[in-house]
Amino acid sequence: MGTDLELAVLKAITRQPMRVAEVAMLKDMPTSEIMVEHELDLIQIQTLSAHLRHEIQRHKMSSISSAHQHPTDEELEKLL
Repeated sequence: MGTDLELAVLKAITRQPMRVAEVAMLKDMPTSEIMVEHELDLIQIQTLSAHLRHEIQRHKMSSISSAHQHPTDEELEKLL
């Protein structure tokens, strides 16, 4: 099994739901660093970036809605 970072990258490029901590881990990393360390091409990086934006929005919306398990305020702060 890979590291938490490797799992977060895999989830992002395969568009799987991500935990707040996984999104926070990737959102501040330079894309060039992710490309080199995880051997991703430009299309995969674009997919990863788009999915991170989607997941940030999803987590923000779930904090508003009572229909889902919402992330804590501390977790949401990581995304801002």
